[in-house]
Amino acid sequence: MRFLFFLIFLTSFIDLHGQAPVKLTTLKLTAKDCRHDQVRVLTFRFYKLPEDTLAFLVDLYKDDKLRGIMFVRNVPVSKYRLEYKDIYHQQRKKYIYLNDTIENVLTICPDSLPAKKYRQNTIARLEENDTIVIYCRTIHMFFTSNKILIRKNCGNIYATLYQNYLEDSIWMKRKEIILTDVQIGNFVRFENEIQEVREKDCSLESFYKIRSRYFNYVREGGECDWFGFALLRYSFFGNN
Repeated sequence: MRFLFFLIFLTSFIDLHGQAPVKLTTLKLTAKDCRHDQVRVLTFRFYKLPEDTLAFLVDLYKDDKLRGIMFVRNVPVSKYRLEYKDIYHQQRKKYIYLNDTIENVLTICPDSLPAKKYRQNTIARLEENDTIVIYCRTIHMFFTSNKILIRKNCGNIYATLYQNYLEDSIWMKRKEIILTDVQIGNFVRFENEIQEVREKDCSLESFYKIRSRYFNYVREGGECDWFGFALLRYSFFGNN
């Protein structure tokens, strides 16, 4: 049980008044990135309400054989406050109620920000012929540069992928598409999340630049826990 440690503070299966047995359930907790199944090192704290006392902890490690799916058995049916840190190192709270059923299912996406933080939407502000340029350069074992040009033309939103593999070389056009509403939503996610990522020491050196009439942003450094640009590029262009 190296991936799971929990303490349920129960002195008896009888309530304080000795009247009825405490109803128990099993919690199936799935905790991994919801876009690409990356398992994180996370600790979840469950506080039983209304007492507001720590009921149990769940620790998750990257080498879990169950890949982010954990079962916590004999949990009292009740309302709980769940606390954990997301991949942006922000403290998160979630209120849940475990029902009187055999199994309760809970899914946590630590790669997502709170909904209120996805406020910025540059694409929605584009006028005819306006553009957004996203430039990403990474150096790991090899040098790679990607450029995505987003432009509005005749009411459609186009995205074009350019690449080069040597500094100061010519950009090569790879693919052009018209963005769907889902893909536009993925861009909104990207432009908000990149501003929340914290730098970490890692082997990947990266540089980002976003340029438009409405939003300009530059970022340099390592962010080994976030795969935002790679996911954006894949959602637009697949494996190109």
